[in-house]
Amino acid sequence: MSKSQRFGGNAIDHPWLRPLWVRLLIVLLCALWCGLETYNNQPFWATIAAGAAGYAAWFYVITWKGGAKPDAVEPRDAAGSDGKEAGE
Repeated sequence: MSKSQRFGGNAIDHPWLRPLWVRLLIVLLCALWCGLETYNNQPFWATIAAGAAGYAAWFYVITWKGGAKPDAVEPRDAAGSDGKEAGE
């Protein structure tokens, strides 16, 4: 089973996540959220945000293996994949 199948499709290998700055921004925003909740004396939400920051750092920075372009897939024509017209 491939990594993308274990995590529900291609969510982790999404093209939006390929640039390093986007992945670092996600981690930074979660860490800032944790800091804000800690500053406001909300330990429950600070723990949730710290967990999100840790999860994002682990998957999107430390163990990131994405970025490879998937194999080219030919687009389907209007008739469908078998070449027959719809309704035939």
